[in-house]
Amino acid sequence: MPHKNIFSYHAILSAYCKRGNVDDAERLFNAMPERNAVSWNTMISAFVKNGLERKGLRLFYEMNREGYLGSSFTLASVFSACGAVNEVKCGWVCHGLGIKAGLDRNVYVGNGLLGMYAKCGCVKDAVKAFEDLEEVNEVSYTALMGALGGSEHVEEVFSMFGLMRRSGIKIDAVSLSSILGVCARNSVNGEQLHGLTIRLGFDNDLHLSNSLLDMYAKDGDMESAEMIFNSLPEISVVSWNVMIGGYGQKLQIKKAIECMKKMQSLRFEPDEVTYINMLTACLKSGDIEAAREIFDKMAYPSLNSWNALLSGYSQIGKHKEAVRIFRDMQFYNVRGDRTTFAVVSSSCASMGLLEGGRQVHAASAVKDPGYSWFEHNDGIQEFNIDEKIRILDKYKAPIDEQHCLSG
Repeated sequence: MPHKNIFSYHAILSAYCKRGNVDDAERLFNAMPERNAVSWNTMISAFVKNGLERKGLRLFYEMNREGYLGSSFTLASVFSACGAVNEVKCGWVCHGLGIKAGLDRNVYVGNGLLGMYAKCGCVKDAVKAFEDLEEVNEVSYTALMGALGGSEHVEEVFSMFGLMRRSGIKIDAVSLSSILGVCARNSVNGEQLHGLTIRLGFDNDLHLSNSLLDMYAKDGDMESAEMIFNSLPEISVVSWNVMIGGYGQKLQIKKAIECMKKMQSLRFEPDEVTYINMLTACLKSGDIEAAREIFDKMAYPSLNSWNALLSGYSQIGKHKEAVRIFRDMQFYNVRGDRTTFAVVSSSCASMGLLEGGRQVHAASAVKDPGYSWFEHNDGIQEFNIDEKIRILDKYKAPIDEQHCLSG
């Protein structure tokens, strides 16, 4: 590199990050003879945007140890990372840093904080973050509606949407998609929102159209869903998945299978959601063998897929098969969750397998590797959910003495 200096390094680092070449960017970052706040911010943002949230959080800690306080953009990226990996405890620490730096009322940081609380299901904290903002925009409203909708506060969501419109805040496709998602999750008919979507000229927006599809499918109105699907200017894997899931929910297994076959004939590659929707459809219809066949086609079944199959066998009384599936999970090093252990414990109890039940209980007692930790000069400590206030109040020491890590 001719005339190497921090600016030339930044130019290449930024180019790597924009192209998604995170590995190259990281190698360059580590090789830089000197770094400044821009270097750290660029790399942290790249990690977070490319799904490497935990790396982003670790780098944020290293940045603070190096004496860089970060900016509003840094904190917004960190909040996004905390929300993506459900690290609310880490978010509390970063919230404290934001307060200390006087950035907590900045709309960019505030929206990041609000989004983090929303993704972690902390509705009261999300509402408080919204109320503390000196300025709100469409992002603020959308994040809060998502938080309220995720906790089934449906009336409050529509009240917020009405307030958003009366306040003159711009209604964009993301806002509409968010409230349509609330309708879908809570079986609320959103025909009026569909009309608003058309009036605002968003009827050709693929993401929004998929949200409309999802709303009608989950409401059981497959006729309306089919009408939207057939009028889409562009179809994605998400569109196919919604239709397959909708048919499965209505126990129209034949249509679900036909939909998947047509999807593949048009060279769309089924993804994990496709297989989970088909798996769920077969299980709901009681066709456990077809469900097993679908499961065996999955290259890397997710925990949700394992749990669905496990529950399916248990619910029809095939407890021995359910226990075998649990042993397969252990063989493939798939860590179960509460659902897994509850189902297997129930199957063991049904078969009178006392020792098996004890083994399951022992397996469930193993500490979750994703638990949050906070390192301070007092040492490493582990936190319970009720300790937010203590964290925010006690740990406002210099930023370079604080650390938030997971897993």
